[in-house]
Amino acid sequence: MPGVILIRSLLLNTLLLASCGQGADARSVAGTVVTDADLALAEGPAARAALVDELLLLRHAKDTGLIKDPVLQAALHRSERRLVAQRVIDDINKDVAVEATLRALYAERKPGLTQTQLHLAHILLPRDVDGDTIRARLRAGEAFEDVARAVSADGATATVGGAMPPVVASLVEPAFFAAAEVLAPGTWSDVVIVGEQRHIIKALAAAERITPTFEEVRGALQAELLRTRRTELLQQLRERYEVKSGDL
Repeated sequence: MPGVILIRSLLLNTLLLASCGQGADARSVAGTVVTDADLALAEGPAARAALVDELLLLRHAKDTGLIKDPVLQAALHRSERRLVAQRVIDDINKDVAVEATLRALYAERKPGLTQTQLHLAHILLPRDVDGDTIRARLRAGEAFEDVARAVSADGATATVGGAMPPVVASLVEPAFFAAAEVLAPGTWSDVVIVGEQRHIIKALAAAERITPTFEEVRGALQAELLRTRRTELLQQLRERYEVKSGDL
């Protein structure tokens, strides 16, 4: 064991010295050349020590013939493909991350990004509670907030009188939003059935039209543009190399 530690220490020192200015052909461990790029990916003594271990085990795999194992070769090829593919995607992502590109896309999409925002409260009716009975209590003058606290099965909103965070169409079921959107401020709906749930919805304020800022949607725009560029590149490559989806 002390001998192994000594060997690793000597090899590690070789790598560290090499990184301080020796030529690439002078940097090798157990017969494997170590490049500047290899060293750049192994910063610090712990990473360099791990690199030495990997190079020693690689040499062992070569000496014993394990490196020629078909399953290992397939795994190596798969890793290579994935690394190269990810590098291509990373380069595309750098391109689409350009501020001017994203701002131009934001300006193009801005009209479609504007949404109607509703300020609502609701009562999620328990299964054993009759909706008409609850509406009768509201018509009789009982405060919506008090009824919500006493009845609603939605624990997250019941404690605050049924008040919900601001709602846009993409955040709720279409049937819920459609029923809420037509309510005048201060009025409440009939029983609204959404799947297996029943709601009574109250409009707390007039609907607003809101447009997210560039900063709020920048990440989503970049992800969308990356997907588009990736799809376009793959389509170009399929056509260039006459590759079809069923070729494998």
